Amino acid sequence: MLFSEQRSAAKLQRDSSGQRRSLLSDLVASFNSAFPAIQYQVFTELDLLNGQALVLGLDRIVRLYGGLALHPSVSRDGLAFALLHETGHHLAAGARLPWNPLMACECAADVWAYSVGREALGRSSGWFVNMAKAVGEVSALIATEENGPSIFPKTNATDCGTCWANRWDDRSAAILANRSTPSGDACCLNDEILRSSELPTGNQ
Repeated sequence: MLFSEQRSAAKLQRDSSGQRRSLLSDLVASFNSAFPAIQYQVFTELDLLNGQALVLGLDRIVRLYGGLALHPSVSRDGLAFALLHETGHHLAAGARLPWNPLMACECAADVWAYSVGREALGRSSGWFVNMAKAVGEVSALIATEENGPSIFPKTNATDCGTCWANRWDDRSAAILANRSTPSGDACCLNDEILRSSELPTGNQ
């Protein structure tokens, strides 16, 4: 997921123009050409403000949902970054999601998106994603949402601070600085989340 699973608290802004749908078609065609092992799907009818990578049988799929796909604050670069991030879950090396070893973690997916993925898409299409513009568009999207901070995973001060997936300010800075992902086979942020979920609750 590019963001934590959520729907907007307010009615989502939507750009359903023919120009927008043409942009989405062109992007999907470019990604299909650059990464033929992945199936790309856009569900404009669903207002989820998100993208998703999933495996169904032998199929590796990337989905972009309407809340993000049609959001007027996000244009070509921002949408391409979202698709690259979700593609990175499938194709990136490095740390895996603890609950799904077939998927790279959020950090590894980001690193792959702005390095290997961006280069591969550029070589295939002749167009290179402007990462500064992409980050700016996602930041603008967050600013339009009353519950903007909640669209990213929540962590406590004691959670793994080396992963930028928990706070957009840290994450966007890491993306723009081309910061590499922490080494190892396990995702530190998700490991913290899993361990905290296993803690006993209530009075002992």
